[in-house]
Amino acid sequence: MYGEATVFDSIKSDGLTDARNQILMGSCTEKVCSEMGITREAQDEYAIESYNRARAAQEAGYFDWETTEIIQ
Repeated sequence: MYGEATVFDSIKSDGLTDARNQILMGSCTEKVCSEMGITREAQDEYAIESYNRARAAQEAGYFDWETTEIIQ
């Protein structure tokens, strides 16, 4: 291949960058948490509770309509 080429990272652009401020979502999270006084421990507690709720909902069949078994 000859000449210049540009590689565009669509995951970084479309999924990991804040659309309003054009900063990475991790940096955006740190900024908001700092401004609002949300600790890392509080974030971890929320994440654990969210995971537990999602797992319970999945086990109860609430997501059955949107998942499918993959057979190899």
